[in-house]
Amino acid sequence: AAGNVAELLQPKRNVTFLFPGLAAFYADTGRELYFGEAIFRKWIDQCCLWLKPMLGLDLRALLFPPASTAGIQTSELRAGVFLSDLQFVHAEAAMFAIEYALAQLLIAWGIAPRAVAGVGQGAYVAACIAGVMSLENALRIVVKRAQLIQDSGPGATLAVELPADQASAALAGGEGVECSGPFGPQLTLLSGTLEAISRVSRQFLKRGVQCHVLSPRYA
Repeated sequence: AAGNVAELLQPKRNVTFLFPGLAAFYADTGRELYFGEAIFRKWIDQCCLWLKPMLGLDLRALLFPPASTAGIQTSELRAGVFLSDLQFVHAEAAMFAIEYALAQLLIAWGIAPRAVAGVGQGAYVAACIAGVMSLENALRIVVKRAQLIQDSGPGATLAVELPADQASAALAGGEGVECSGPFGPQLTLLSGTLEAISRVSRQFLKRGVQCHVLSPRYA
């Protein structure tokens, strides 16, 4: 690991920070960094301080429970699999704080990005690191966005191996599913209710079109 960091610190080395969405969130994410790296802990604490009035709780109590209770529940904290006391909005806010704090730690080590990109709440982390918006404003947007998604009810996202125009045409007349946009030249994302996504995925598979459900609970 030390060798990899040293390589990134070489002059003229181009580094890009890529910030993932909630699917990259696991139980105890960031625990060792929080208790072992002061800079990481500083930014987690700052995020949680601003998030407390928005969420009505101190997120650190969910992120870093006492060692005696950590690991009792080992389920992955993914978009559709949360700890019993962790709602979608909490998970989104927590993932944002962890990604932002990690980015600040790398920058403090001298690993500064030449470019940034992100998906989901990670896009707002990228915006903060790029200087497009303030940390506090980004946190407010992430929380509000997550609340709206959570209140919208269960849904799913389907990745279809078709160009956007062909995928959209195949949906003509279908209810409960919308085209979220292209994710590549031959890959399109569709979002909708669980029932509608299940119906559409069966239709695509019958036609020989490969597709895969990405988000089992929230689209």
